[in-house]
Amino acid sequence: MYGWAKKSGDSAMILTPSKATLGEIGESGLPGWHLGKRTGKPVRIDYTEGLDFRQINKKCGRRAAGYPHDKYTKKGFGAVRCTPGDLWSLLGKGRLAVRVVYDPAGPMAVKVYELNLP
Repeated sequence: MYGWAKKSGDSAMILTPSKATLGEIGESGLPGWHLGKRTGKPVRIDYTEGLDFRQINKKCGRRAAGYPHDKYTKKGFGAVRCTPGDLWSLLGKGRLAVRVVYDPAGPMAVKVYELNLP
């Protein structure tokens, strides 16, 4: 699920689902995501120490800094492996554009990828 995440307590986030489109940042050829219209109701998703969190900035717990300080995959997902504490720190600084893979039974997050935005 793609969308905007914000902090909710010590180990949870509120994810507002949005329509996501992968495009290009200007004429640079670099991948960038555009989050458009909201597609559903916000969902509260918990996360634990076992979470696989990937962010864009080379230094964990910091906001995206722009080229050349960012590392992301060809699909525009964060490539730097960080801890759930770093996710908590980023969410404390404001909302974050993410892709979340989660188990709906919990709901419990399994993987969280920060998105590269234009």
